[in-house]
Parts: sequence; structure tokens; C-alpha cells
Amino acid sequence: MPLNIQISEYNKYQTPLAAEQFLKAAGAFIQATKKSRMGNKKHWLEKQPSNLFSICNVGKKFLCKQTKNHTLQKKGYFDQFLVMKQIIDLNRDKVYILGSDFHGDIQSVNTGIVALFREGIMNNKNPFKIKDPHAKIIILGDMTNRGLYSAEVLYTIFRLKIANPKQVIILRGNHETRGLLGFGVVKELRKKFKFTYNKKKVSIFDNLIKIFNLFPCALYLGIKDKKAKKIDYTILCHAGIDITFNPHSLLTSEKKCAYTMYKKDYQWLNNTPVQKALTQYSPNHITFKSIQHAPTPGFIGSDFNTEKSTSGSFEVVNSGRGPLSFSFGEYITRLFLKQCSTQNYTLRGYIGGHQHTGKMLKSLLTNHGICLVWRNKQWNGKNNTPLTPGKDTLVVKLNKSPDSAIGSYIQDMTYLVLQKRKKGKYKTWNDVRLQPKKANVFFFKN
Repeated sequence: MPLNIQISEYNKYQTPLAAEQFLKAAGAFIQATKKSRMGNKKHWLEKQPSNLFSICNVGKKFLCKQTKNHTLQKKGYFDQFLVMKQIIDLNRDKVYILGSDFHGDIQSVNTGIVALFREGIMNNKNPFKIKDPHAKIIILGDMTNRGLYSAEVLYTIFRLKIANPKQVIILRGNHETRGLLGFGVVKELRKKFKFTYNKKKVSIFDNLIKIFNLFPCALYLGIKDKKAKKIDYTILCHAGIDITFNPHSLLTSEKKCAYTMYKKDYQWLNNTPVQKALTQYSPNHITFKSIQHAPTPGFIGSDFNTEKSTSGSFEVVNSGRGPLSFSFGEYITRLFLKQCSTQNYTLRGYIGGHQHTGKMLKSLLTNHGICLVWRNKQWNGKNNTPLTPGKDTLVVKLNKSPDSAIGSYIQDMTYLVLQKRKKGKYKTWNDVRLQPKKANVFFFKN
């Protein structure tokens, strides 16, 4: 069975997980990712980054010889962001969106895996192995910080990827970036495993960035509409809209699975209805240029404004996460998705986490751990009541981990199953069903 770690069994920095186990899993994770489609040059739109899979790992210290800052940059010890697309066949495939914002909460990760056992897709002999060859598991980022067990969460997720290189997709959250690593996970690893940290050398801090660079910051999940002869895409990412990423080259590629480096395109929305709306419905201090120059990709940093659009209301506001962090309203979101769509493909909406404050959190707490943004009708909490994308959903937000340090008052952990309707074959987008399901969470006191 998955790691069963009871918080009451040990204190803040003690763990039954050994440093050697963690390092072995981290190295094997990199090799497994290299064996996946990400490691195949045929699946890249451009030349695959030469430093993507290299890492400096010397024994228990997770440390290498002294090097200079420019060498660190040259070898890729800084944030590099990937975007991927995957086209699936819903007549055969099922997608399990295990959750978002685990934040060092090993109990909720284990609970999610146990729920997948109950779904019948996991191997009884190897608890990390998916026995259904057509099942995919997606995790929506923010595995680390805030909680006490980031090491155990990372280890478990590494093991899932190692056992299923082509079936597990781990997306990147804002807590898997260089700016937030010092928020807790580095301190935890140093205390638990005695890893060395030295600003003049490549350390655990730098090697974690190399590992997190292998987590795509967004997944465009495509389903072929055989009747309309086009592809419907849902954007799975930790946060929300990224107005500077132009998806057209990725989505027009004939590859069913493709990767590209995240690049800002400051021109592609010029003189479009999106630019005009962003200018018209933003406060004076928020300009189109300032939105474009947000330091963090919107996929892992932006929010959605939960207020219903009304005449004269602002569609873009500061999200409160910093001077260049933004929250987008329903009108802008719909306009942006339309701008990204063509006659050959349609962008249908977003599934993510990240946003757990204010009215969004209140909605998550009162609606069984899931929020259908801008919808009056919410999920009723029953496992046999699916949602119909397009009718019920535009943006779906998942709750943070119930048993993390910041989520102990949350009662529901919800995961999602993307599948076709029970009767008949999948033909059009109307045949898609998004089924929220509850997982039983086991709470332990410190």
C-alpha cells in the first residue's frame, strides 16, 4: 500500500523516509521522465533543451563542486517552463485528476491513491503501478511547502511517475519555482536528510529546480470531435489564463503528444478584441503591457475573479499576490478562449487549483471541495452526478489538501474523472462527462 505515515508517530523533522530512498527516487524519476514522450525528440516542436535531464547528484549531500552563477544558468539551474498537449480517445481512455495543492500533506496524497485503488485502476501487487493501460493520472501542482511532509509527497509522486512514465503527468505550481523554494521545502530537506546548502555550489536547492523543470506548467488536453472534425481542448494547469503564451503552433501540430518551451509572445494579441477588452475593463493602473510583463507564467500564477460580470465592472483586477499578479473575469476568459480557438480546434475551459481565499474558498467549502466558477448551479456532492463540460463548466477549481497545515478545517477532498457518457460511443463534446468524486480523508493530530 502507499506510504502510511501518521503525523502522531514523529515530530516536525523526523521521518521514516531515508535520504538514500529520496535521492534514489529523485534520480529514477528523472530517468523515467527521460523514457517518457518528453525524452523523445520527435515529440518536441523545437529542439529539445540539451540540459533538460542533466542533474548534479553526488551522494547524500546532493551537492557538487564549486561553480559560478553563470555556469549555473548555462547548465539550466534556473526556472525553465514547458507546455504540453496530449490528444486522447475517450472511447478508450479515462483521465483521473487526482488533485491540486497537496502542500506537503502526505495523508491526502495517500488517500487519493487509495481512492484510485477503489476505482480499480491500480495494481494490487505494486501500489504505485497503474494496471489499466488506458488510464492517466494528472496532478495539478503545488506539492511542496506549508505542510510538514513535502519530502514524502515528492517521493510518492516520483514513485508514481517511475512506475508509469507515460501515464502520469505532474504539472507545475507556483510553489515549484525558484522564488518559493525557500518557503519551506529546502529547510525541511536540510533538517530531515542533512542535505548541505552553500550559495557558491550546486545544492539541493538547485537540483530541485532541475527536477521541477520537468513538470509542464500547462497541459492542453485534446479530444477529437469526430462529427465536427475538430479537436476540443481543456486547459489543465495550476492557476489560470496566460495571455502571453500563443498556443497556435502547439495546437496545430499533427503530433498527438507534443512539448514546447514556454515563450512569451508580446505581439499576438495586439489589436484583437482581447486587448481592447483588457484595456477597456481594467482599472487605470493596470495596463495591457503590465499584464503582459507579469513575472510568473499565468498558468501557475493568475486567478479568476469569482464575481459575475456586470455592466461597468472591471474584468481584470489585482489578485493580491503581488503588484503584477492578476485575476480575470468571465467575459475576458470567454473572449480569450475564443481568440485562442480556430475552425480546427476549440478551447473549452480550465481545470485547476491555486485559488483558496475569499469567496472562492467559501464556495469550495460549501460545495464539497469543488467550485464551478460563475455557475449558480454547483455539484451536489454525489458520486453519481457528473458535470457536462460546456453546459455546467467553464472553469473548475479544486480544493487544497484537507490535512495540510493550511487546510485542517476543510472537510472534503475531491478528485475528478474525465470520461465519456456511459451509453454509446464518444462522438462530440456533448458526450464528455466530468465526474467529481469524494475521497475519504484520514485526519491525524500533531
